[in-house]
Amino acid sequence: MKVLLTNDDGIFSPSLIKFAEKLCAVCDLTVYAPCGECSGMSHSISLHKTIKIEKINRQYDSFCVYGTPVDCVKVALTQNPRYFDLVISGVNTGTNLATDVWYSGTVQAAFEGAIAGVPSLAVSTKKQAVNGLDTAIDFVLSNLAKLHELAQKTAVLSINVPDVKTDDLKGIVFAPLGRTIYNDSYGKKEENIYEHISILSPSCDNVEHCDIYAFKAERIVITPLSLDCTDYEALDGLGDVKL
Repeated sequence: MKVLLTNDDGIFSPSLIKFAEKLCAVCDLTVYAPCGECSGMSHSISLHKTIKIEKINRQYDSFCVYGTPVDCVKVALTQNPRYFDLVISGVNTGTNLATDVWYSGTVQAAFEGAIAGVPSLAVSTKKQAVNGLDTAIDFVLSNLAKLHELAQKTAVLSINVPDVKTDDLKGIVFAPLGRTIYNDSYGKKEENIYEHISILSPSCDNVEHCDIYAFKAERIVITPLSLDCTDYEALDGLGDVKL
């Protein structure tokens, strides 16, 4: 299997290096990742800019991209058309649950793979996780073929792994997105300079079934995400509206 690996934490992040070293033993691996931290970049791309790419000397093909996570996937797929079987973005050091998927560079890099027609995974665990990274890597490696098969049924499989050892997992579930309410503010640090401050208030409409609840219950939670943002229920109700 030919796999493209990217992330939003940067090509020199310990999580990517550890994941890539294990992944390259079981697949034909290529890495295109940002040269630095790009968390929260969402689906931004470098329009009207040049993008520098540097080859990194590793045991697998590895490239440092001076751009966003989505740039990395775009560059890789355009330079290697119809080459990759699977795009994996992660393992992200920070969960991507609920509304976070809209802001996440990790998840949106996977979406760029899906836009190009390549099955894609976004894999995340908690920040400063003690066991989550190893558990996430073990899960992906142990289920790579099955995850590839499942990813072909949707646009992106978003996988969030709790910070527990593999043997301590309470299970694996498929769950819909919950909702995160961001109580954002901008604190003034000095004249004309403000700092973003955000307090999260995660919630679930159906608390027993959303991704937030499943993750807190120490389960690996997998959410299939679609490229189609159309609100079909609202669309059906707009048929008789006169403008």
